[in-house]
Amino acid sequence: GLCTSLCNNDCKHCVARHHWDKCHMFGLGIYLADLAKKSHRYCSQPVELPDGSRRFRMVLCSVLGRALELSGHLRDREAMHDVSHVRALIHNLEEMIEPCEGSVPSKHDVEGADLLAVKGLGRACKPGFSVMNTEYIAYHPYQCLPKYVITYEV
Repeated sequence: GLCTSLCNNDCKHCVARHHWDKCHMFGLGIYLADLAKKSHRYCSQPVELPDGSRRFRMVLCSVLGRALELSGHLRDREAMHDVSHVRALIHNLEEMIEPCEGSVPSKHDVEGADLLAVKGLGRACKPGFSVMNTEYIAYHPYQCLPKYVITYEV
């Protein structure tokens, strides 16, 4: 089956049952960010320290591929929920995305991509339909090479 995680399903950290609520809005992939503050919002299960602070871990990866950039809002909250690869968007992307800048990417652009770059819309973001900060989605685990685990305290 499709692997959408850097670990497998018997990982001791992946124990919560999945309920959809703005998770994998843009399909079944590995979600990445170019801003640490965006990644921090998705860090789970921090270690509580005696002084009340919390210790988090974040993985820094190298990512391979050519990105298709989308700038806009989903027309429906679940429009792209089950997308499993970029080329799955080739026939109905216009039905899924309401563009903010320019137009929806062409079929030629979709065919040449294997990553998705969803442009952050800042204050124009509509929660559940678009993102505030840019995020990237790799649909194949071999596209992500974990390089470092960063441990930090807040």
